[in-house]
Amino acid sequence: ILENTGVVVKGIEQGLLDFPSKRFDEEVWLCWKYGETEIKFWHEKDSGFMGRKPIEVSDESLI
Repeated sequence: ILENTGVVVKGIEQGLLDFPSKRFDEEVWLCWKYGETEIKFWHEKDSGFMGRKPIEVSDESLI
């Protein structure tokens, strides 16, 4: 059911989910791990969990 919305289960054992998003004109993934209280990280499409970066909101960007 989740995959019908674009969400990708990256690791069922670790509880990793990726959500499609955009950063400026670039397609990226927002990522969440079981135990985290909210989505706080993102990574490029060709990067994985180890490439996670914190979401930052500024006047110039949405992430």
